[in-house]
Amino acid sequence: MNGATDRFLDFVLLQRRRNFRRVYIAGFVAALIAILLYETQWLNLRAGLVVLLIGYVGDVLALFLRNVQLLNDLDRKKTAAAMSETAYAKWFEREELFVKHLALFDAACQLIGFLTLGCAFWASTRSLWLSLAIGFVYPITAYFGLTRGKSLEAIKRIRAAKQEVSLLNDGGG
Repeated sequence: MNGATDRFLDFVLLQRRRNFRRVYIAGFVAALIAILLYETQWLNLRAGLVVLLIGYVGDVLALFLRNVQLLNDLDRKKTAAAMSETAYAKWFEREELFVKHLALFDAACQLIGFLTLGCAFWASTRSLWLSLAIGFVYPITAYFGLTRGKSLEAIKRIRAAKQEVSLLNDGGG
């Protein structure tokens, strides 16, 4: 195999490991939310918890299915000694699109879930500050402080690997 194919396969394996780590984390959080949903005494909190649970279960399913696709890509790419530059570019574009869509889904579920929880806390406690903190401040802070940064970092890694594979492919390995 040439250098571009080797680097590409290394990147695909690295993506699979990262996705598996995220599957475990999202699965753990989903289990915690499910336990909280089952144990909660405040019925009006359940709608927000269900939205959050759907988000984390959706993450687990999307990442698991993406890992199945990556495994299929590895099997196909190992049989082909070298891919064309357009095939590499298409794969990297699909991976970048997946990361963007998953981040958008994640952010939407968290925002809707926490807004719903904030409304539920308002109905239960009539505490404006607690409701605003849970329903608005926390999801916005989490998005701009953590989620957005992680997705931008992942996109930056994908683009750097794409450029590296492209250079190796142009240079002949």
